[in-house]
Amino acid sequence: MIWGNVNFDYAFSSARGRSGGMLSVWDNSIFVKRHISCLNNFVVVEGEWVILGLKCFMVNVYAPQDEMEKRVLWQLLLSFINNNPGHYFIMGDFNAVRFEHERMGTTFSNRVVNYFNDFISEASLIDIPLGGFYFTRVDKTGKKLSKLDRFLLSTDLISRLPDMEAIALDLSIADHRPILLRQGKLNFGPIPFKFFNSWMEKDGFEKLVIEDWKVKPVVRSSNGFIVFKEKLKKLKMAIRGWGVDQVKKEEAILVNFSNPLDDIDKLVDMGAGSEELHNERRRILKEKRKLEHAKMLDESQKAKVKWCV
Repeated sequence: MIWGNVNFDYAFSSARGRSGGMLSVWDNSIFVKRHISCLNNFVVVEGEWVILGLKCFMVNVYAPQDEMEKRVLWQLLLSFINNNPGHYFIMGDFNAVRFEHERMGTTFSNRVVNYFNDFISEASLIDIPLGGFYFTRVDKTGKKLSKLDRFLLSTDLISRLPDMEAIALDLSIADHRPILLRQGKLNFGPIPFKFFNSWMEKDGFEKLVIEDWKVKPVVRSSNGFIVFKEKLKKLKMAIRGWGVDQVKKEEAILVNFSNPLDDIDKLVDMGAGSEELHNERRRILKEKRKLEHAKMLDESQKAKVKWCV
């Protein structure tokens, strides 16, 4: 399952030789597909971003290593954009950097940089600034670092989505960091009340419910339904506070692993990796995943409670 349901669709391009294939997946309730185009080294999904009522093209790119093949790819993409005007979200592994400081420990080519930057300019695209980590690809030794992955958006989208930002997430098993594109300033409204079935097995929860239920709510009414409603409201607030405390405790435990892991990743990001450092990273990551797995089991048992109070 994806997003907790099976309401998703996908488009893919098969692997070619040593080059891996590409897969684009989306939630049908968020994005509705109209047409799919699978060309060399990129997959285009044309459709509508339902919430915004925005008709757009989502382009997944996996650029080749060869310099001339990259140049051909930029020309193909530019030709597609010129022949299919619209709003574009172009994302993926471009296997190219835009500036010399985006590459460390590997060969830098001015020609590739110029071809890539010319394509971005001619296609009227904006390179979304990247937060989190600077380099998106780190080899196993931690000595070769590059910013190869990014989001390119049509210039006309910036006025409609001014708060878009890209975040490079933690490096896990793969040598490329996953990148999240999000809208920075969103108001999702009131936080819903959530109840986890696993809470009933935790120390202190049963006592909390029993003790809180014994206390009479401050309400001047002889109507039993109103009294019951107020008791539920009071219990909900007590459980919510208890739940917040539980989350803080779990997060504090994860931070004990995340802080040294972040420190190691920053050293790797600066090209100061070593075999000893990578072994320590793997050890910390293994312990962290054990805790995250336990937390994920709790999430899988989650039950949203909607009380009419």
